[in-house]
Parts: sequence; C-alpha cells; structure tokens
Amino acid sequence: MALNHVELTVRDRPRSAAFYAEHFGLIRTLHDDERRLILGCDEGFRTAGLEETEWQDDGKFVRVQIADPDGYRVEVYAF
Repeated sequence: MALNHVELTVRDRPRSAAFYAEHFGLIRTLHDDERRLILGCDEGFRTAGLEETEWQDDGKFVRVQIADPDGYRVEVYAF
C-alpha cells in the first residue's frame, strides 16, 4: 500500500522528518515553512521497530496506531 504524503505541525522538524523517513519511508520534503511540514514518497510505508499503541484486525481491515515523536497518534489501515 502506498502512503502518498503526510502534513504535520511539529515541534522539532529535523527529528520528526527523520522519524517519518525511517518508519514510513517519507523521504521527500514537499513543503516546509513556519506552519507546516509536508513529507512524501512514492513507495509506500514501513513501520518496523515501532511499538503499537492500538491494533485492530476484524477480518475486513487491519488498523494500527503508533505515536510519533510529538505524541501524535498515527493511524495506518488497510482493507
């Protein structure tokens, strides 16, 4: 599954950019100003090494939540 982009309001841009690059493969900075950081990629995502805060698999879809460096819940799901 491809994750196209994520738009963030973050405290520490380099720390958050490194986190999303490592765990979600979002290695391209699409926009960066004093209000927003938008990261993207064309190759999908990976979540290896993250501790899940919530997990659901009901046979119709799988949903996983993790926390980013600012404590935001990031939800990834697939049908």
